Amino acid sequence: MGVSFVTGMQGDDPHYLKVVATPKHYAVHSGPEPLRHTFDVKRSEYDLLNTYLPAFKAAVMEGKADSVMCVYNSVDGVPGCASTDLLEKRLREQWGFKGFVVSDCGAIGDIFRSHKYAPTQGAASVAAVNGGTDLTCGGEYTTLVNEVKACTISEARIRLGMFDPPERVPYTKAAIAINAHPSEAGELQFLPALPKAWDHGEVTGLRARGGLQVDVKWNDGLPAAATLRPTVDGVHVLRPPAGSRIREVRDGRQSIRLHPGAGSSASLPVKAGHVYSIQFERIGG
Repeated sequence: MGVSFVTGMQGDDPHYLKVVATPKHYAVHSGPEPLRHTFDVKRSEYDLLNTYLPAFKAAVMEGKADSVMCVYNSVDGVPGCASTDLLEKRLREQWGFKGFVVSDCGAIGDIFRSHKYAPTQGAASVAAVNGGTDLTCGGEYTTLVNEVKACTISEARIRLGMFDPPERVPYTKAAIAINAHPSEAGELQFLPALPKAWDHGEVTGLRARGGLQVDVKWNDGLPAAATLRPTVDGVHVLRPPAGSRIREVRDGRQSIRLHPGAGSSASLPVKAGHVYSIQFERIGG
C-alpha cells in the first residue's frame, strides 16, 4: 500500500515529480501517543528488521520516495531525527536513499527540550544535521543558514521542475480539475438559449469550465442533445436548464451512470480523449 501511494503521488516521469511523497514517521513510532515527544523506544534488532522497517524499506527502494520524515521519539537513547543508525546507516547506506529527510514540526526542538539529548537548541540542530536530517518543520535551523542552503530542498525544487520552462515539465499541463473535489472539478451549465442564438447555430445558452469541448443541438430554446469531448480527466457537474433533464449519457456504446446532485444536476466522471453523448428530455408543460 505504501509503495502504491508513493508512486501514485510522485508520478512516473523519469525526470520530474508531481509532488514529493514523504513516508512518516521513520522509524519505530511507538509508545503512548501523548508521550511521543519524550518516549525512548527500546527495541530488539529482530523487531526493528521485521516489524518497524519493512514498510519504509519498500516505500524507499520500490516506491522511490523522495523524502522521509523522521520520528519524534528516541530509539535506544537517540532522538530519531539525530540517529545516524536510522538515517545514515540503514536509510541511505543500506537502502540507497537519495532524497531528503525532514523533521515533523517541533521534533528538532524536542532533541533539546524534551529528550535532553543536547544542551542547547543550537547543539540540537547540529545533532540533527549530523544525524542526517536535512530540513526542519520549524525555525530551529535559523542558526544553520549555510547548512540549510547546502541541503536538498533546492534539489527537490529542481526535480519538481520549478526552474525549467513549463513546456519541458509534463505535470505543468495537469488541470486543477484533476485534484478538485467532484463538485468543483468542472461544470457544464445549459441555459435556455435565445431563439436568435439557436436559429443561427450559436451556443450562447451554454456555460462551461474545466477542460471541455462541447457541441449542442437545441430544440425550441432547450438542449436536445450534446456531445462532450473532455481535454483532461476529471468529474464534471452537468446542469440542465429548467424544463429539461438528462435522459441518458453514453461513452461510445456504453451507458454511463450519473451521480445525482442538487436539483436536476448530476456528476459525470470523464476521461480525456473520450466522446460522451448526452440526450435530454423535456419535463413539465
